[in-house]
Amino acid sequence: MIYEIELNNTYANQEFDVIIPDLSINIHCLLQTTDNNALLMSVFVNNEQLGIPFMCFPNQRIIPYNYLQEKLGGNFVFETISNNYPNFENFGDTCKLYFETLDEINNNAE
Repeated sequence: MIYEIELNNTYANQEFDVIIPDLSINIHCLLQTTDNNALLMSVFVNNEQLGIPFMCFPNQRIIPYNYLQEKLGGNFVFETISNNYPNFENFGDTCKLYFETLDEINNNAE
């Protein structure tokens, strides 16, 4: 399944919990905007950080490694219009964050 994650377009840096009904893990995310407006995402599963903060690219899965994606039970993707880079000012409008479960990812790979 694909779940939309609601974000606040007021804050450049924010953190939030993600609840996915099909997963029995705790997911916590931290979004950080750098000085040059790049967006980084840190992902924690059961209080353990997955890798280092990941660079967020438009319309691409955020976590680049399959073994971390499996640990998470899916992956995040920022969908943007015109392939614009994710920017907090556009959250909820032309930039939306989604979580895709592993089943959804595997179904799309076939």
